[in-house]
Amino acid sequence: MWRCCVSQKWATKALAIAFCLAGWSGLASATETGLEEDLTTLLPRWDHSISLKASGGYKDNIGLASTNPIASWFARTAVDAVSVRLPVDSHQVTVVLTAEDTRYLQSSRIDHEDFVVAQAEYRKFWGDKWQASLGLEGIYLDQIVDVSVSQTNQVVRLHGGTLTARPGARRDFTEFVWLAVEAPLSRQAFFSETPLDEYSDIGTKVLLGWSYGHSSEIGPVYEFLHRGYDNELATRPGPTPANEIREDLQHEVGVIWKHYWDQRGHWRSSTRVNYRLLHDNGGYFNYHRYQVAHGLRFKAKPWDLSVEGRVGFYEFPNQLVDNDVRHRTDWSVAVRGERQLGRHLRLIAAYDYERTESNREFDQYAVNTVSAGMAWEF
Repeated sequence: MWRCCVSQKWATKALAIAFCLAGWSGLASATETGLEEDLTTLLPRWDHSISLKASGGYKDNIGLASTNPIASWFARTAVDAVSVRLPVDSHQVTVVLTAEDTRYLQSSRIDHEDFVVAQAEYRKFWGDKWQASLGLEGIYLDQIVDVSVSQTNQVVRLHGGTLTARPGARRDFTEFVWLAVEAPLSRQAFFSETPLDEYSDIGTKVLLGWSYGHSSEIGPVYEFLHRGYDNELATRPGPTPANEIREDLQHEVGVIWKHYWDQRGHWRSSTRVNYRLLHDNGGYFNYHRYQVAHGLRFKAKPWDLSVEGRVGFYEFPNQLVDNDVRHRTDWSVAVRGERQLGRHLRLIAAYDYERTESNREFDQYAVNTVSAGMAWEF
């Protein structure tokens, strides 16, 4: 399984929307006292931004190898584009595009990695109680990916894409308590020869939230996912193939906490604790996962600094390694820093560390990545 994350501009634009809505409320009050203004002309309907990035760095294990890792310097270019239509008439639209290309300068076997994420969401508001939304997401990926959690392969070059639709709704019960429901549907496809089979997902996500303080939120979340493979046969412990097409059922429960530590929002943290149970109809890929992720961010001009850590422990009850149940622990740390140099220019630097520890020898590897560069925002 793999997942891509897009830029934190989602959060930035959400804050901009919140401030504009606050301004709308104040303007509405002013109108009621006798100021006859056409509010739709005072607030811009759309807000756009584009960021172009160029950076270089060094990665000491580009193939995620457990032995004889390949290290290389790299050059990276990226673009982030965000467009938001403010909900001045109860209709909100958000469009995000992120694309990144990495070229490795010292490896002929693995010479590049690419990914593109395009997201769009329409949201309709009814009064101050109900919201309905429809999100669409497309992901293109050409990267080296560790798939050993859900496949017998260790590391593969994944060249494919995913299309996802996310219909959802939200109900605000009070000023502080709300319920959000989402029903994602997705399709995974591959564009070149790969040992992996294509599949379709259908799921449900339910989040009960409590808002407090300076736009802070906390609440429990439950996610269900059914994954149906096209042709791959289920695998029984051994492992031996079964005479039926593979299906996975995934249940995940957890708590999400987003907290702003000061009134101006300079300091913010995000924490997620969850447990995942995956049940495979063959039984071989069944696992339990316990995960904790925590991030801290400081943003005050001209600085934007963040650090995020994640640790996940997996146990595979039907896979044995030297008469012991297979287990693995995944660690990751990401450190980011940006310094604004002017209205449009930023210096950027990053460090990423990934490590997998396991009682299965070829599961284990470590990766260090450092990079620095510049970003131009318009």
